[in-house]
Amino acid sequence: MADYPVLIVGAGPTGMELAAELHRYGINFLIIDKRPNCVTTSNACAIHARTMECWHERPWLSSLLEHGLKIKSASINEKKCRLARLDFEQVQHTQYDFVLSVPQSHTEAVLDRYLTSVGVQIKRNATLLELSAKEDNVTARIATPEGELSVSADWVVGCDGYHSTVREQAGIAFEGTDIEERFLLIDADFAADYEPNAFHLYLSPKGISAFFPMQESTRIIVGVGHDPDFKNVKEPTLEVMSEIIKQRTSLQFTLNAIRWQSHFWIHERLAQQFSVGRIFLAGDAAHVHSPAGGQGMNTGIQDAYNLAWKLAYVINRKSPVSLLDSYGAERHSIAQQVVEMTSKMIRVANMRMPFLVAIRNFIMPLFSGRQLFQKILLGRMSELSLHYHPSHIIKGRTIAPFSPGFRALDTLITEGQNIYLYDILKRSQQYYLLVFHADDENKNRLTSLQNKYSDVLSISFYDLSHTKLLETYPFKQFTFCLIRPDQYIAYLGDQINEFENYLQSQFF
Repeated sequence: MADYPVLIVGAGPTGMELAAELHRYGINFLIIDKRPNCVTTSNACAIHARTMECWHERPWLSSLLEHGLKIKSASINEKKCRLARLDFEQVQHTQYDFVLSVPQSHTEAVLDRYLTSVGVQIKRNATLLELSAKEDNVTARIATPEGELSVSADWVVGCDGYHSTVREQAGIAFEGTDIEERFLLIDADFAADYEPNAFHLYLSPKGISAFFPMQESTRIIVGVGHDPDFKNVKEPTLEVMSEIIKQRTSLQFTLNAIRWQSHFWIHERLAQQFSVGRIFLAGDAAHVHSPAGGQGMNTGIQDAYNLAWKLAYVINRKSPVSLLDSYGAERHSIAQQVVEMTSKMIRVANMRMPFLVAIRNFIMPLFSGRQLFQKILLGRMSELSLHYHPSHIIKGRTIAPFSPGFRALDTLITEGQNIYLYDILKRSQQYYLLVFHADDENKNRLTSLQNKYSDVLSISFYDLSHTKLLETYPFKQFTFCLIRPDQYIAYLGDQINEFENYLQSQFF
């Protein structure tokens, strides 16, 4: 018998999210990290709507909302005019129509405090040396200040970043390229005559200049790899950054104390697969890409959110081990889409040929104001429109406008009581069956199924009196919609016999 059901390697946001969710399901685990403490630098600073939905009703979200800055829009500009504006308040069917700008150091500290409050201690200064995979468990050799440890676990999850030891030990290729551009980064006291509570991106043939306000400072990123005046700069001083901003923007600004500085290159890499046997990868261990759109940390957290409930269902013997095969199938596809999207975004922003720049600057204002353009781009950036289809645990048929594998839309259920669908879904650890327009016979049959699978299945019936819900879920006749613990549609249909076969295939 293994020492732990799960070993989590890496205690960044991805690892701590996985730990928090596993604790919620009552799963025992060990989480280790080679660092002595949480990060103290801001690193990632954008938390998107889908990540906040994953954290809806979680104790730590309120602290993040209190500390963060709610970003309502993003503007894309050339030096003297705006090319496009994205309005995050247009995002629909979510309670989070904004981007939360908060330094990663605070996000990690909040998650760390939560884990400590529930009795979970991260084993720090602990470096994974070796993994030895067997048929029924994995043994890990770990270096600590007290000496080497040997720990066995039923499952191992590598959340240990770009230089992942877990990925290396599992023999998983990390495929991709690097973008030939160098960036300078500072967090500083900065004020400018631009729209408040907004992200601002300035495009120039010399490089990108981006401004990301936070509560206590502003993140400024500038590309210098192709700027003849600054490509050899080693340190982003106040003088250097001020001159770059003057050359590339028309902002009136004040730039004062630098709180943190760094420089980086962009890596675009994707693990060939996200699992081998009993070993899984999540976060930067599985995918790295351009920071365009602020997708990286969010994608990692959502990796963990997807994997946690599946591990819990298998460990608690509610579902067969084959459920875990869906993790790699679903999240690899998502990560591939994110890498491709951010790669395109950075390449469009980094255009230098005058002809291509002129075409981009002509086309962008024409399309950016259109509702369809806003809907598509905002859906991708917020990660609300990403879906799990196809997946072997997704069944049923499309009943317009919904399809199995898509995220369930949050919506007001009872207007007078201000209760939203996600308020109900997030309090449950079960699959949730929404049933519309059922007659007595169908209610009885579905209730019998719910009783049979009461450990994993909750049920609610809705009729014409639920007008607010039916505005979002406009089904005209008997329909049932099964929502997974991660709020994605697992099954959609109207044939109970077929649905019963599906339940038999998914649960013990």
